[in-house]
Amino acid sequence: KKTPIAYKMVASVIAIGLWLNMLNLIQPAVNMDNVLHLGFIEVGTALGFLGGLILVHTKFMSEVPAVPITDPFLQDNPMDIHVHPSAAH
Repeated sequence: KKTPIAYKMVASVIAIGLWLNMLNLIQPAVNMDNVLHLGFIEVGTALGFLGGLILVHTKFMSEVPAVPITDPFLQDNPMDIHVHPSAAH
């Protein structure tokens, strides 16, 4: 979560993998000729699912804070010592 680019890349790979898994589970029952058909319906379903996922995620993240407000571990600890290096002259 500290590097958003890596987080988005991993989430994208997982989402594509889940979609391909479901496609491989459903496709043989629908098409009996063992040929992978990627037509308008398959791509449209994937884009619709992705759009719905993004819509729900943005709606949820706009209403709920990403960082818990009452987390005791996020409080400043007076025992922490912060050392700032002096500027090099």
